Amino acid sequence: MLFYVGSVFLLAVLLPADVYSGDESPFVTFMTALGVPVAGDIMNLVVLTAALSSVNAGLYATARILKPLAHTGSAPAFLGRMSPSGVPRNGVWLTAGLMVAGIVLNYVVPHQAFEIVLNLGSVGILGMWLMIVASHAGMMRQVRAGRLERPAFRNPLGTASDVVVGAFLLGVVVLMGFDYPVGTWTLATAAVALPPLFVGGWWALHRRR
Repeated sequence: MLFYVGSVFLLAVLLPADVYSGDESPFVTFMTALGVPVAGDIMNLVVLTAALSSVNAGLYATARILKPLAHTGSAPAFLGRMSPSGVPRNGVWLTAGLMVAGIVLNYVVPHQAFEIVLNLGSVGILGMWLMIVASHAGMMRQVRAGRLERPAFRNPLGTASDVVVGAFLLGVVVLMGFDYPVGTWTLATAAVALPPLFVGGWWALHRRR
């Protein structure tokens, strides 16, 4: 609330809205108006430092998430191999390769790269939550059939919340489809790419088991 909402509130009340532009960071505009020298360079340093910190954290976390997935058979086995110093090297290389792909995307479509990546991430998050909702609804069917005992920690609304949340998530997917061109093409790409991934993943797990 202090650093995000507070800073945006200050930007809104100290300068007119038409002063800000999409071609420049609003903080640079604000600091330049205050007469701060080299405001653009200062903000670029802050942004780059934050970006590098985020990249480093993502690289660390993703590589170490892939390792246990590989050991349990939910990801390719090569991602679980460790270097002599105990680093999941292949997971680091794969993650770094995807980051380089993001740099290439930013070079090809600089004005849409961020929105494209954001939409692709949103499809994954929406799909994850839809699977959670479907899993809960399936568990409740098993409970009603007497094949499972309902846990002590319960969703007070039961399966009604699954319907509401599922409808909301599907509504977000529909709205993404109307966000032409990035949202439309993202959904079209997901519709083509995800079914083979699901089928291939199911086949690989079924074969191992």
